[in-house]
Amino acid sequence: MEEGMRYVSEKEKKEEVEQCPDAFQYLLSFSQGHLSSLLVANYPPLSYDALPHVNRLFATLSDHLRGANVSVEAAVHRFFDGLFPLVYTQLVNPGMAHGTGAPSSPSTTAEEEEGEERGGVGVGVGVGVDSERADCLRMTRQDINPFGPHPAAMAKELAEALGAGRHLGLALAAGLEPINATDHLLLSRECVRGLVRMVYCSHCRGLTLIKPCVGYCLNVLRGCLAATAELDQPWRRYAALLEQLTHAVAGHHSLELALLGVRGHVDEAMLYAQLHGPLITATVNAFQYLLSFSQGHLSSLLVANYPPLSYDALPHVNRLFATLSDHLRGANVSVEAAVHRFFDGLFPLVYTQLVNPGMAHGTGAPSSPSTTAEEEEGEERGGRADCLRMTRQDINPFGPHPAAMAKELAEALGAGRHLGLALAAGLEPINATDHLLLSRECVRGLVRMVYCSHCRGLTLIKPCVGYCLNVLRGCLAATAELDQPWRRYAALLEQLTHAVAGHHSLELALLGVRGHVDEAMLYAQLHGPLITAT
Repeated sequence: MEEGMRYVSEKEKKEEVEQCPDAFQYLLSFSQGHLSSLLVANYPPLSYDALPHVNRLFATLSDHLRGANVSVEAAVHRFFDGLFPLVYTQLVNPGMAHGTGAPSSPSTTAEEEEGEERGGVGVGVGVGVDSERADCLRMTRQDINPFGPHPAAMAKELAEALGAGRHLGLALAAGLEPINATDHLLLSRECVRGLVRMVYCSHCRGLTLIKPCVGYCLNVLRGCLAATAELDQPWRRYAALLEQLTHAVAGHHSLELALLGVRGHVDEAMLYAQLHGPLITATVNAFQYLLSFSQGHLSSLLVANYPPLSYDALPHVNRLFATLSDHLRGANVSVEAAVHRFFDGLFPLVYTQLVNPGMAHGTGAPSSPSTTAEEEEGEERGGRADCLRMTRQDINPFGPHPAAMAKELAEALGAGRHLGLALAAGLEPINATDHLLLSRECVRGLVRMVYCSHCRGLTLIKPCVGYCLNVLRGCLAATAELDQPWRRYAALLEQLTHAVAGHHSLELALLGVRGHVDEAMLYAQLHGPLITAT
């Protein structure tokens, strides 16, 4: 009988403790399915590509609940970073998701190339999002803020609720150790007799509904647990802590409400992005469009005017514009170094295929060379290319054009970079003022200002300017200290805008890249004999 009682007691305790993590995982699974169904039902164009991001988010949340050292806020922002390219190309600008110029019946190779170009490599990039654009959108999502306040609100709610749930789960797991230890206590003969009498004496007399009095139960249990008396105070504190954590999980930081609210936050964020689509598009495209256009402009020059080296030169073009894009987004990279690195890579191609075209095909090699001869020839070419790259600035084969191009781009991109960073910095106070609480007097003034004439049927009559200014001054009195700093900030933005559009015109500098490169190539061809002799 004692063994049976002990087995049942141990089983019940373990089941109760283990139910907590299972309940958490059930809530996570339910919330994940809830969010997935929203994407499939309301946003079918991007649902397939968005589901990997959903799975990754909830896997991280599950790891956090189990005690892993992962950040909930970082996971939420990473989720929205991954979602932004899909929303931008398939909801805000749906035409971008289909690409252009693909043949009507492409071969398998063409399909593979198109998939790679669109960013098929990597989970969740999306069939219609090229990898470079997707990377750019991901890295600038928090600066552009396309989803409004919803990602931050969702991250805060989940962090608080999951933090309480995580601590409760860890506390319950820690409590299993003393529980299991006390399961192996040896009960005295008197204790066993007392327990049997307490539980079964009334049963033996047929009184199955009669329970022993509280005083008798306490006396019996005190006698049985006398050997564990030193655990009493720590265990009471532990039980009180569990009670507090349970109230936190079920109350103010309700884990269930927070997880069920994920669907609502994501839906609101998607709607916010759609409503603010034109502004988001303008922000994304302002500088990146100029970079892409200039890159295509230069690539078309190489393909049309210098076909022998165009294929090998395009990776250098891509690397140059990737660095310029990183600089505009605030990365600590040098524009001058990127331009000189571009011309360093270009010089071996110009020297061997334009200045001395015979060197590009090799000399003295037999018609059917062995593998060893091919390897030696490849090593020789690689050594010559490295030598030309390292001595390009000493030989100066492109004349003054690399330095002029580097200077123009550094000045123009510097102004554009500062403008972009200043606009991003201004988002913080703008977002902060969105949540100002208006006083009752302010609300009354606004209602009178807008609706008093309407109530009298005068729908075309607008309030006078003086009254509007008085009402707004009263409403914005709490933010008066922001006035002077904001005016200085607006003046700085105006100066930067004039710099980007005027003397240090970003558009003119980027469109001038093609001309600088063309002039540099012509200079090298004209001075070919001198370069070869050098």
